[in-house]
Amino acid sequence: MKVVVIDPRLSGTASKADEWLPIRPGKDVLLLLGLARLLIEQGSIDEEFLRQTTNATALVADDKSLLRDKDGQLLVWDELSGSARPFATGVQPALRGSYLIDDKTYVTVLQHFMDRLEQLTPAYVAESTGIPEKKCAGWPGSWPGRPKSAPRWSWMAVDCVTARLPFIPTGD
Repeated sequence: MKVVVIDPRLSGTASKADEWLPIRPGKDVLLLLGLARLLIEQGSIDEEFLRQTTNATALVADDKSLLRDKDGQLLVWDELSGSARPFATGVQPALRGSYLIDDKTYVTVLQHFMDRLEQLTPAYVAESTGIPEKKCAGWPGSWPGRPKSAPRWSWMAVDCVTARLPFIPTGD
């Protein structure tokens, strides 16, 4: 296992890591979003998990409103029926795509997220964060044994406070 610390400061943890990458202060979220883009582009996301246990398949409009039925349930695009339906047994929700429903265009939440990530090219992220592009671009492919999922850590230290935080997407 290789320990990489991304921190503007050469902290005690960073000094003991295999590699320290000094990031510009306040740019950590930009780096994470850039890595998310790479994971999606490389097909290294757990699509079945996203489809079955998160709101990634919910339909969202340009004004960021979620499409709901008359009972308030979120609607997804069912690939089997070719229509918007509540997520339920027998529904095969689309994970990506754009759909015209009642003269209004909707995309899945994952598609909306991916569309926002388009501007975060590796070159832009490297320039903004101060971390060389070649360091970031190779990370997702270098995570061993995780071709279809993100890496998982059993713990992480933030500002010298250790917490047990699993690195998993959240559901709705």
